[in-house]
Amino acid sequence: AYSYASGARADAVAAEERVHVLEVERMELERQVEEATQGYELLMDSLAQAHDSLAEVRAEAVVTASEAASSFERGFDVLRDSLGAYDGLVEILDQAQEDHQEEVTAYQVQIQTLEADKVLLFQRVTVLDSLWVLEQGVNESLRAEIGALHEEADAWQRLANVGLLDKFGRVMPYALAGAGIALLIR
Repeated sequence: AYSYASGARADAVAAEERVHVLEVERMELERQVEEATQGYELLMDSLAQAHDSLAEVRAEAVVTASEAASSFERGFDVLRDSLGAYDGLVEILDQAQEDHQEEVTAYQVQIQTLEADKVLLFQRVTVLDSLWVLEQGVNESLRAEIGALHEEADAWQRLANVGLLDKFGRVMPYALAGAGIALLIR
């Protein structure tokens, strides 16, 4: 036979066990989130350092390329002037210079493409960073809501327990009087 009190107690015990399991899972997930947050912060610091290092290398490369281009042009002009007296060599030299310029232009296009890729990657990181922050906010809100729900459930349970004890206390004198009357009648 199912009695309300024993069924309610069993339901309460089962619910309490589920809550305990969920609390353990939540604590484990919070630990994992904390680890992921620390890893994320380390990654962001590492990416920032790598970005700064690449910016320095890129700046040095621009200066070096500019200096090399100027030196190449000066050397080429000197060579052209020196070879001016020889037939056909100036044309060969002009073709070599044209080929070199095509190669430089191709490298500049590659560099511009890599710069554009870098900008896109940085935008992706920024978006992912924003999503990460939003997810952390949602998770924190959920944790707060769950905590509030537990507090509310505990408060209702205390209220129900106090109500039951109060009712029992109010009925007790009547029960004792009834028991006394029953003893007297016998």
